[in-house]
This record gives sequence, structure tokens and C-alpha cells, in this order.
Amino acid sequence: MKIFSSSFGEYTLDRYPKTQDVNLQAWDAGDHYLLNHLADIDSLGRVLIINDTFGALTTALYQHDITVWSDSKLAELSYQKNYRLNGLPENYSFVPSTETPKGLFDTVIIKIPGTNRYLDDILLQLTALVKPDSRVIGAGMAKYWTKKWPQYFADRLGHSECSLTWKKARLILSNTDALPVKQAAVKTSSYRAEPLEMTIGKLSNVYGQDYLDVGARVLIAALPDFNGRQTLADLGCGSGELGLCALSKNSTINVEFIDESYQAVASAKANVMTNLPGAIDRASFTCSDGLIDKDKNSYDVVLCNPPFHQQQTIGDHIAWNMMHQARNSLKPGGELWLVGNRHLNYNNKLQRLFGNCDQVGGSDKFVVFKSVKT
Repeated sequence: MKIFSSSFGEYTLDRYPKTQDVNLQAWDAGDHYLLNHLADIDSLGRVLIINDTFGALTTALYQHDITVWSDSKLAELSYQKNYRLNGLPENYSFVPSTETPKGLFDTVIIKIPGTNRYLDDILLQLTALVKPDSRVIGAGMAKYWTKKWPQYFADRLGHSECSLTWKKARLILSNTDALPVKQAAVKTSSYRAEPLEMTIGKLSNVYGQDYLDVGARVLIAALPDFNGRQTLADLGCGSGELGLCALSKNSTINVEFIDESYQAVASAKANVMTNLPGAIDRASFTCSDGLIDKDKNSYDVVLCNPPFHQQQTIGDHIAWNMMHQARNSLKPGGELWLVGNRHLNYNNKLQRLFGNCDQVGGSDKFVVFKSVKT
């Protein structure tokens, strides 16, 4: 069975050139372990799959009654492409993490996320989605394993056991016969972002739960007011600090907050409503694979603080494709403002792509570049 691996980099490789080999394997031993375990069960009943990164589980279990629950638009696009790639009817249901699946499930499969707060949030909501005889199975890689994981399962779902390690993966098996009191809550953290003089809230899977990212802080310090500019994209917006800065500095600019995380986009919208309610008519919010679907000449300015890793894989392939997307969607004379660690040498890529690159800010570890579409 063919499985397609999707990310900002890989999902757009058919449109943009590659600078390195970024063909990440779209499954791991945790997926294998789960599928082997499920193969010994006669009937799975109604199945809920949570946090299936690239669709290996969703595609392999296509014959079952599947609902997929994920925070990632890229994952959603991967499911669609994998089903088409294998000639399968798209008969599963997709539910974004900002919504709750309907009904009760007989089998729940969880690829354990890297954020403990998000895992606990999932399990809190799961208590209302399982029955006393439901089976809940979590999978993770041993090298990232933490004692907190089985404790979260036990606290929220009842008796839980850990499997032996198989090919560096482990399972958590929960018995819901003695399910604790049902709870349903979406955790939101918040902090005071002093450079903005704003209170920033974040749902459980948004990066940097209790602090302003250092790169974002450096970029905010370098941003002008962009007077005379009309359209701006906060690309990979997270909880929206960069776009909030632009909205607060310019009373006429329109800002689009864009991220592949449903929770990030929801957090950004809530933060505009909380801190700049009068600017909500100048803000729009999009969950998508970056700017890939945007027309040319869409924006005067793009702000970007790109991630340098996907899951546990470190590289600049995501940033490289975000740069391509920005150049494609900027108007002539439009500007990309980008921040990154100094050692990543983004200036070389920007010079190659735009034909120009100026350093306009920075710190000991981070540097801010501006490139103009000529």
C-alpha cells in the first residue's frame, strides 16, 4: 500500500524545487505495532483514529467504520491523497481538533503527540466518547517515551498497561470498564506578551504554550508600521503574535492569519477578539497548507517565523517551501520578513530566490531578513 508523506515541504514538492532529499517515511514502528495488535481482534466496531500524522493508519484500516480526529490540515490532505493514490473511496469522516467527534466509539487508536498538554486534552475529551467496554490503544516510540504518558491514560481512562518494546515502539492499552467521571474540557494556556502589551491565549497543541517564541520576539522588534500597505499574511501564524503586531501598528492594513494547525488558527482568532476587537473586520483566518492555494500578487507583505523541524525531523525543507510560497503570492514590490536561527543561513536561500536579501534585525542567536519581490 502506498502512503504519501505530507508537510509544508513534501506536499508542495510537485510545484516547487527541492534543495535536499526530504522524503520522510510516512509511518513508523508505532504504526506497525498498532496494526499488528489490531489484526488479532475479530471486530473493531466503530473506530476513532487520533493524530494519524500522514494517514498510514487511516489508509490501512479503510475497510472499517473510521472517524479521524486531527489538528493538522496537512494530515487531512494526506488522508485524501493516500486514498486517491490507492484507489479507495473516501468513506472516512474527518473531525478537526477544534470540534468533537459525535457518538461513542468501540476502538480508539492514538498516535501519542509530542505535547503532553495536548495528549491530556485529548484524553479529557475522550472520556465522553468511549463506553465501558471500549478499547483504547496508544502508540509511541520508545526513545520519546515518558512516564507521564501511561499516567495520563490511567488518570483519564482507568486501568492502563504498557506493552513490551517492539522495534523501538511501545503501546499503552487502556481498559475503560471502570471509567472515571466523564470530563470534557479544552485546555487553554495564556501569558502576557510584553512587547505587544497583550495577553496571548493558546489551545493545547499550539507551540510555545506559556511564552512568546524568541524568534517571534526578535521579529516583532524589527517590524515597521507598514503604512500604505493593504494586505499582509502571517504565514505559520501560531497564536498570531506577528499579525497582532501588524494590526496594532497600522489602522488600515488587512491581515490574514494562516497555519496548518486548526488550534493555532482558532487561537489566533481568539487573540484578535481579546486584544484588538475593533480590528476583527480587518482580520481573516485560514487553515491550509500555507499559501499554496493563493493567487499570485495577493499580498503586500508576508511575515514568517518558520519551524525548523517536522515532528522529530530537523531540517530547512519547511522554511524553504514557505519562502517559495511567499514569493509566489507577493505582489511586485512586496516584502517577505523572515526570522530564523543564525546558523540556518536563510539569507543564502532568500538571495537565491528573490535576488536580494537585507538583514533588518537580530540578536545573538536570531536574525531577521527582508527580501523584496522585484
